[in-house]
Amino acid sequence: MIILIAKSDQLDQPKEFRPIALLNTSGKIFFSLLNSRLERYMLTNGYINLSVQKAFLSGMPGCVEHTAKLDEALRIAKSTRRPICVSFIDLENAYGSVKHNMIQFALDWYHVPKPISLIFYNYYEGQMARISTTDWTTDWFRILIGVFQGCTGSTGLFDVAFNILLDALHAPEYQQLGFRVVPTPEANPMTVAAYADDVTLVSELPEQNQRLIDRFQEMLTWSRTMHLKPVKCRTLALRPFVHPSRCIGKYTAAQPVLQYSSYDPLLTANGTPICFIGVDGAPFKFLGMLVAGDLSDDHASSLLVSRLNDLLEFVQKQRLSDWMKLWLYNFYVATKLQWMLTIYSLPLTLLEQIEATCTRYLKKWLGLPPSAAVDILYLARAKLGLQAHNMVVLYKRMQITRLHLLKSSRDPEVRRLYERLRDKERDHRLKWSATAELEHHSAFLINQQQLNEQVRSRGCLGYKRRSTVEPRPASTSTARERKAISELVATAADDERLAHLRTLQMQGQWSRWDAVASQDLSWRRMFAASISDEVLKFVVNAQLLTLPSEDNKRRWGYASATSMCRIELPDGNSTCSTPHPTALHVLTGCKAALEQGRYTWRHNSVLLVLKQQLVPWIDKINRNAVQLTAPTTALRFRREDGTWYQSGNELRARAPVSLLDYLSRARDWEVFFDDLPGNDRHSYSSFPPDIVSTSLRPDVLIISRQHRYALCLELTCPAEERITTAHSLKRDKYADLTASAKEQHWDLSTWPFEVGCRGFVALSTITMLKQFGFPRPQQLQIKQQLEDVARRCSYYIFCCRRQAQWDSKRPLLPSSGPFKFTEDSDA
Repeated sequence: MIILIAKSDQLDQPKEFRPIALLNTSGKIFFSLLNSRLERYMLTNGYINLSVQKAFLSGMPGCVEHTAKLDEALRIAKSTRRPICVSFIDLENAYGSVKHNMIQFALDWYHVPKPISLIFYNYYEGQMARISTTDWTTDWFRILIGVFQGCTGSTGLFDVAFNILLDALHAPEYQQLGFRVVPTPEANPMTVAAYADDVTLVSELPEQNQRLIDRFQEMLTWSRTMHLKPVKCRTLALRPFVHPSRCIGKYTAAQPVLQYSSYDPLLTANGTPICFIGVDGAPFKFLGMLVAGDLSDDHASSLLVSRLNDLLEFVQKQRLSDWMKLWLYNFYVATKLQWMLTIYSLPLTLLEQIEATCTRYLKKWLGLPPSAAVDILYLARAKLGLQAHNMVVLYKRMQITRLHLLKSSRDPEVRRLYERLRDKERDHRLKWSATAELEHHSAFLINQQQLNEQVRSRGCLGYKRRSTVEPRPASTSTARERKAISELVATAADDERLAHLRTLQMQGQWSRWDAVASQDLSWRRMFAASISDEVLKFVVNAQLLTLPSEDNKRRWGYASATSMCRIELPDGNSTCSTPHPTALHVLTGCKAALEQGRYTWRHNSVLLVLKQQLVPWIDKINRNAVQLTAPTTALRFRREDGTWYQSGNELRARAPVSLLDYLSRARDWEVFFDDLPGNDRHSYSSFPPDIVSTSLRPDVLIISRQHRYALCLELTCPAEERITTAHSLKRDKYADLTASAKEQHWDLSTWPFEVGCRGFVALSTITMLKQFGFPRPQQLQIKQQLEDVARRCSYYIFCCRRQAQWDSKRPLLPSSGPFKFTEDSDA
């Protein structure tokens, strides 16, 4: 027995009894499967009309389709000056007023198999409940009415029972009373639209709509327990008024200055007048869409703007970190507005104003100056942006999603609606056409899919491979296509922003960083406290070159023209004296800072991260605990007749080319690091003379004496603009050592790698980590730690730009991870 509990809100007498089903997991799964079986049975046999009832049906976006159909009917009636009358009917406690014997009657009426009916009969007839308050508790009693809320099978049962009432409006004498969107005799009229118990009746004249209401009231009376709720019902009617008195019979125009106006159709429900939408001045909300008396979108536009401002102000007032406010904007503010951006067709000028409002708050939270380029806020992280939601792009994605839902609907009337919208936008020159962009991206996906099929297939022209894999369901493939199209819209917007950034001489320099990987600024890492507000603001401003450096202060009018770099040279008698030093001068270009050891401290901190990871990894390689396999080539022989012979047993290893080739050939590797604090067995002060005699000392030296291999790794922390140049310089610097070592029968190779001063890791470093054979998770961990240490060191160096002296400091460790300082210890 399942106990049902009804909440009474601590009242002496409960106003409304709504039983709640308490099912265990297996019961929920069972009734969910049973509900799916019942839904499939009703749809397969055509008992439920998809053009009428769209609630609780899998894969059916009922709210989107109903709002689109009603909006089109009202717009077409207004544009063609045709009369239309709409009544929005609401029921009183529809879920709780369905009698159990009515459920059984409906199941029998639609010839549902007896075993399914028997299951629901035993389930509903065996229920008992009692009502408890703080003062009194009733005895146990049987429940003979109501569909149980919370039961996974209740949605299908309500659709089946309520469908009997809707069938009464499908009779020919009532079906012909509807409004024809296309005024042709063969077009199907729009008469009734239902989403669960929310019923909308549509006709041309008020008298026709009153007949529909009366017929629906007859069916409610037949059910004996279901009742209309006239207080929540609304009506809307429109027609042309050309008479000077602005009156036609008993109907008066609501907008006296217009020839085509809305009016009160004077409809009644069970003898009670139904309120006209234009009386109270507020629009009526129909399935989430505001319907105004004059059909204007001014209410929706003002509501969107006011709701956005309220949400942004609410986030602004919270005592949270600035990056948390940015997260709330992405996942709270933008999410709250997505539905309005989906169902309303808004002008792009309004969306651009909303975007400007959002940008103002985002700049405040990230500490960006007013003159900063906003593209970095909205670009994807893969393109070095922050991936915040842009309202214009979000609106385009939501509109295309809505149109794709209409285009792929199971309702043929909705698919014809999409075709009419497409033809209408094709005939008008719009600033942006959603249907045109949807068709363009759909054609691109089809072409791409066919091209991929041709690439994967090795058959001749006309050959078609027989697929042995079962095709995906239509709903799944449609959802995947919709997601791909939405991503194409976002990608196109990112490409436009990148094209604009490449035209900016100063703030667009970072868009030309082709040799760096994006920083891992994911929300997960921020919630793990891996980056602070100050460091995040520093990274973003350093990327845009909008840090409060002396040159920017002069440009903004905040500093005098005599400001200079005050960092002292080691002799103590002079300073750098560079006029109006830029941020890059402070971070990488000051000779005085270089001689003081500021850049060396950052270099050693980044190198220490690699040491902590590389030393135990080389030890694993030596113990053969890591499987590193080098590619091999088969040995081939040429016969006298010119043919080739290849033996499957004789294999020859190719000459080592990559780090992986070298590391897989030896198990006696020794690793040494230069210029790091601490005296451990992995430190060295001069290059081994048995390899080559030189004063150069690479940052990392890995030696295999048995195979006479020497691998030199050289780290550089330049500005991201100079990563490619720094890589070439370091490679040329050690190029002569290769020939000198070869004379001593050593195979020496150099592998430069870079980590930018702003924390962007170069692609050469990513390649080096892969060549070492690190697993993918460990590669990401090392990359994150390199980014973290580099940007924190650069942030401190920039904060100390006005300090003339520099004290020696221990290397900085990552803000998270299993790290310890290894001074005077065996790493």
